[in-house]
Amino acid sequence: MNSTITDLYLGNIQPSDKRYPRSSEYGKENARQYELYLKLEAVIPEESRALLEEYAKSAVELGSIQVRDMFVEGFKLGSRLMAEVLANEK
Repeated sequence: MNSTITDLYLGNIQPSDKRYPRSSEYGKENARQYELYLKLEAVIPEESRALLEEYAKSAVELGSIQVRDMFVEGFKLGSRLMAEVLANEK
């Protein structure tokens, strides 16, 4: 059995690959967002759809950056907590 650190290094742990059931809060909001996108696409003139697509891609990229940064900050916080716990053990 590999350690968690080894599994993370080997790519066996992929926190970003988490899947959400459609019935989950995330799944429902994702479906709602997609429906809104389709409605927008239907009312926007053909010549403006490329702009909508560019906006959607930018929103996805921004979300990815935010999730990555939150992961890093959470990892740092967890490390600081663990260091404090270990430093205070007697």
